[in-house]
Amino acid sequence: MKRSYAIALAGVMTALSVIFLMLAVYFPTGNLACYALTSICLIPALSMRSRWSALLTYAATALLGLFTGQIAAVLAYVLCFGLYPFVVKLTEKWPPLLSFAVKLIYFNGMIVLCYYAAAELLTEALLALPLWALCLAGSAVFAVFDFLFLRIMQKAPAFLERFLKK
Repeated sequence: MKRSYAIALAGVMTALSVIFLMLAVYFPTGNLACYALTSICLIPALSMRSRWSALLTYAATALLGLFTGQIAAVLAYVLCFGLYPFVVKLTEKWPPLLSFAVKLIYFNGMIVLCYYAAAELLTEALLALPLWALCLAGSAVFAVFDFLFLRIMQKAPAFLERFLKK
């Protein structure tokens, strides 16, 4: 990919990520879906083998997210949803079961961290649940998210090559 395309792609994906991060901050009913969309915004750069572009998108989104004034919301992006695509890319060559186990441990570690360190990220209904129940339910949702995320990552290179050639 040409350098100018990589920079433009990073800029567009940063803009989309910031929009989804703002939606997660100001509309708390759908914040997990918005956070998931911020993760998906990193896929184009990672699938086109432009890791520096993906890192630029991640860092710029985190810095621009600080302007919301909601540090805890940005923390969820920085620790969990923004890093998740990099974890996926890192473990993609591993055996599928090992890769899923590492991602599941990472996800549950972030749940525990958010549960204790940033309780305001979770709604009161979720805080009423014991931590083990939250991890169990979160793991089930994570399995579905991981499956869909991997499918999108597999389809992204072909789609992006066709889109960028026009």
